Amino acid sequence: MNIHQYIIIIVVALSLASCEQQNNVKSALDITEIDSTNIQLDHFNIWVVNPQKAKKRLTDIGFNSVSDSLSETHFGQGTTGRYFYFLNTYLELIFVYDQKEFEENVERNTELDFLERANFEQNRASPFSIALNLKDYIIDNIPFEKIRYQ
Repeated sequence: MNIHQYIIIIVVALSLASCEQQNNVKSALDITEIDSTNIQLDHFNIWVVNPQKAKKRLTDIGFNSVSDSLSETHFGQGTTGRYFYFLNTYLELIFVYDQKEFEENVERNTELDFLERANFEQNRASPFSIALNLKDYIIDNIPFEKIRYQ
């Protein structure tokens, strides 16, 4: 996939995220009532191999990025990101900065797909993910499969 296809996917996802949900969601866990407004989009992730090149491509077409010196390092995870903020969300270009720390994190969090996503060029895994927030965090009200992350 080239950068133009990635951008189209992001634009479509942002458009869908701004739509109001009309139906109540019911889960297989027999949750009787879920307030769909409790789930909010936090941000989008795109795993990248060359963050400088990906960031340059996005800034070349008009996106504004956060200075690299302000970019968050995910200590204990072995990853860091480059950020592009919008009015109510942001895009994170996420990548491995410390391979040893990354591998230790993958061993601790075996249910996460970080290894597959980080190696998307070799295994054709999706480099995209969406991070969600809950206004009221009640784990039983999450209407889909959950993975505990440490």
